[in-house]
Amino acid sequence: MNKDHTYIVNHVFNNNVVLVKDTSSTKETILLGKGLGFQQKKGAVIPHSDSRVEKKFYLEDEKYLEQYRDLLTQVDKNVFGISEEIIGLISKEFTDDINEYVHLALPDHIQFALYRIRNGLKIVNPFLFEIKTLYSKEFSLAVQAADLISDRFEIEIPEGEIGFLALHIHSALNYIPVHRTVSFASLLADFVEMIEKDRNQSIDRDSPEYLQFVTNFRFAIERSKLTTNTHTSLVETIEATFPVSYEYSKRLFWLIETRLEIIPNKEEIALLSIDIDRLIQKGEDS
Repeated sequence: MNKDHTYIVNHVFNNNVVLVKDTSSTKETILLGKGLGFQQKKGAVIPHSDSRVEKKFYLEDEKYLEQYRDLLTQVDKNVFGISEEIIGLISKEFTDDINEYVHLALPDHIQFALYRIRNGLKIVNPFLFEIKTLYSKEFSLAVQAADLISDRFEIEIPEGEIGFLALHIHSALNYIPVHRTVSFASLLADFVEMIEKDRNQSIDRDSPEYLQFVTNFRFAIERSKLTTNTHTSLVETIEATFPVSYEYSKRLFWLIETRLEIIPNKEEIALLSIDIDRLIQKGEDS
């Protein structure tokens, strides 16, 4: 690589994040690194060899790049800075393979969340428990992200907002729109509430049985994308052994098909009858 190639600073978001133009490719590039933005101004030069550069992000999609440029005029530069630091955390903790749309979605979301908190508007997350259970690793990273936001903006981040941050992290990692992830958590919450109302009993969402059900539910959806084979004999055995829970699994199949607009593997959902039966038994014993 030509040693003369440099980055030309276009925007300084904070002491650690800058938006630059890479002279070797003319690409607009987001650079992360401790002190990269300290006392920098537009037009400043950063050499490719600068050891402070820890992460580099590009927006390859021209549509996203145009939207990003537009967002630069609407969102506080400090919000952009903290958003990119959080994206850097996602990359560090999980993978560099991240949906680039998160560079637009996350700062837009954080800006609005800060507005609501500062103006005393309560952030309600009706699916917080489901999010924490379904996406426990993402939620743990969201806690770190919330701490960064809290320290930088001197504001307390409520747990409901941490849940929303976890959804954005999951969306970035899995290339799934946030609204689809919300639909997933909503479906799970509604299904469990349906069982509770039907049977007039409570299901302990802190129990190992519930955690097992949620885990298997998530894996069943993910595996459904990989296989469509159905072993009729196994399904018939489950139906005969767990007739009540099997009827609930059929309702779950219908919910997934209609609300998530995917056709899950019938056997995978039928197998959840075993977990549903344990949930019911646990509820009756408590």
